[in-house]
Amino acid sequence: MPANVSPWLRFALPAGLLAICLVRLIQWVRLDGSEFSPEQAQRQLVRTRIVAIVPNTGFVLWILAPFGVVDPDLRAPVALLVFMGCVGTAYCLGSFPPASLLTMIIAGPPIATV
Repeated sequence: MPANVSPWLRFALPAGLLAICLVRLIQWVRLDGSEFSPEQAQRQLVRTRIVAIVPNTGFVLWILAPFGVVDPDLRAPVALLVFMGCVGTAYCLGSFPPASLLTMIIAGPPIATV
């Protein structure tokens, strides 16, 4: 991010989003090898959908916020980078289509319209 963007947008918000992602990563690592009953599996899938909403929304807001102060020449490359990240995330969540779809619905249209 350029130097004229607020330090909150340059450092604080990305650090918070990174912390959320790391907490979720630790939760997934702890589940490795666990066996679930159908009810527990259903709860985990619902939780995955909910958890997919929070970081995706945060990342979209993080990218859309500085668009007013960023040089117009940087807007297209930033939007493209975020959109590619959105597609990559949706691909990684492909084994659970509802979370993948949520990623594309939350992150795709706002970035595509910018």
